Amino acid sequence: MRHLGFFGLLLALAACREKGPADGAVKVSISYGTYTPACLRVSAWDTDGKRSETDIPRGAFKTPGERRVTVAVFRKPDWGRELSMEVASYDASADGLCTGNVLERHGSGEPMTVPLGAFETFEVTLEAQDDDGDTHVRKTDTVAGTDCDDTLNTVHPGLPEVCTGARDTDCDGATACADSECLDKTCDDKNPCTLEDRCRPGTSSTVECVGTLKTCQPPNLVCYTNESVCNPATGECVHTQQLPDKTCNDEDACTSGDQCGMDASCKGTPSVTCNSPPNMACYESTGTCDKMTAACSYTPKPATVS
Repeated sequence: MRHLGFFGLLLALAACREKGPADGAVKVSISYGTYTPACLRVSAWDTDGKRSETDIPRGAFKTPGERRVTVAVFRKPDWGRELSMEVASYDASADGLCTGNVLERHGSGEPMTVPLGAFETFEVTLEAQDDDGDTHVRKTDTVAGTDCDDTLNTVHPGLPEVCTGARDTDCDGATACADSECLDKTCDDKNPCTLEDRCRPGTSSTVECVGTLKTCQPPNLVCYTNESVCNPATGECVHTQQLPDKTCNDEDACTSGDQCGMDASCKGTPSVTCNSPPNMACYESTGTCDKMTAACSYTPKPATVS
């Protein structure tokens, strides 16, 4: 059992003030930052290998507002006076014991000599941080955390992967379509000339964001060529105009001399004059030309006209 009597919270030390136990003790002071450890394990052993340890779960921290835990390690009478110390931080606890993964360890290095009737000190500053408050510890070279971005609480293990962009949302080391979660899901290939982008199997057994090329059709094939293309910078279709003054057909029988203009529209010059009604007395003098037949039609005057 890990909870042994020669360890205790420093509440007992307050009464002792500067006077320590007869066999001496080590005052262990553990500071932490934005991540509050789930559990701390304090271990001590002498040069003969006699060893003991105790676990301190988060719920047993006496002054969490100070972000510090202090314990006293009382040397046993049959132990040597040279003690080595270690503090380990765990990411979980159960039934008062540290469980889960070790986030970091801090040892005293060379054994320290415990003075009789007094305290030696061992100070530890934990490096684990959780700046974004998502309860996941930042991963560094010295801390076995799992959070790959401690500036965003929308990035940490357990979240669904976002298949668009270059951010590893679930911190599994795979980004966007490279994450197996994204197969056949919507993505963005950053090409405005493609539609319905999805993560699909690509070359060399990889999954890539692939879209269907956008089809560009010219407004007409009279004053445009069929060489329309999509501009990858804007996603807009670019059409090639026929040369100005090119002969065309504006589909209007009332015009002649049809040509393509600078605006790529086919226009002709009105060539049918409708100013000869059946009679001037009962028809308006000016009529309209039928674009299909080039025939003139005239509007009758009201029946009351003399």
